[in-house]
Amino acid sequence: MTEKEREKELCDKSKILEASVQWWENELERTMSDLEEMEFAGCDEEEIQPVIDKLKYLFLKANFERREMSRMESQVNNFIVNQSLKNSHHSRRFRHKSFSKENGE
Repeated sequence: MTEKEREKELCDKSKILEASVQWWENELERTMSDLEEMEFAGCDEEEIQPVIDKLKYLFLKANFERREMSRMESQVNNFIVNQSLKNSHHSRRFRHKSFSKENGE
């Protein structure tokens, strides 16, 4: 895989994960709102329990997605650092060749 392909792959995965995290967080907010409405309406525990169970599931899923996003950010950062190191190495080689030519080496 070329560096450009790797860069595109990381970018695409990051966008997908970011959208996924946002979706799960939105679902959490909606479910919390539903739960508050049910409590305000005086629903009993039996009616509320499925919403609480859904909320627990959404919370776990959102946390998983956040961990995946964090892992992806680490991969992107590593890629950027590696690119910077390669570019600085190439730049030093270029300067060295220029210096050698100027000094007749």
